[in-house]
Amino acid sequence: RDLHDTLLQGFQGLVLRFQVIRKHAGSDKARDMIDRALARADEVLVQGREKVAAVRRADAHTIDDGDLVRALEAVGEERSDLHPATYAVRQQGTARPLSAAVYDDVVAIAREAVLNALQHASASRVTADVVYTRGMLELRVADNGSGFDVGLEREGHWGIRGMRERARLIGAQLDLRSTPGDGSEVVLRVKASRAYR
Repeated sequence: RDLHDTLLQGFQGLVLRFQVIRKHAGSDKARDMIDRALARADEVLVQGREKVAAVRRADAHTIDDGDLVRALEAVGEERSDLHPATYAVRQQGTARPLSAAVYDDVVAIAREAVLNALQHASASRVTADVVYTRGMLELRVADNGSGFDVGLEREGHWGIRGMRERARLIGAQLDLRSTPGDGSEVVLRVKASRAYR
């Protein structure tokens, strides 16, 4: 799952960048896009090294104090020059510190949902809502794209399967709602006892 969510997704993004760059070769925009692609390549390599290091560390379950909303905003920024879609992250309730495992998996699930909306559904609008309540953490990623068959898992595509596995591992409920031609919504709910620390 981590190889898919960091290395494979990251390098897929790089391929898309260079395809767009090819169309703008020789312009100032091309040079700027190349710089962004190279910066992203560095980030992907760092992420890959961190994942390998985490496997080797005995203390891999340390607490992550990451800012969930900021992490979700970064997902949109990562693809902002490739997709014209509007992307908004909204928060309801007061942010609560999350356990490390929940934080990592929620970000990975949201990232997959957002990238699917941009890359496969050709959405023009994507929203990510983070809702903190006393009883649970809820994440909703919605788009107005082409939709998909939620029961169909294409051979060689691991994104939806990985989202379901991650949700199971953290004891969360994951609902995928979509109608072909009418957008989609991914809803993740994690009980407070598991989500918050």
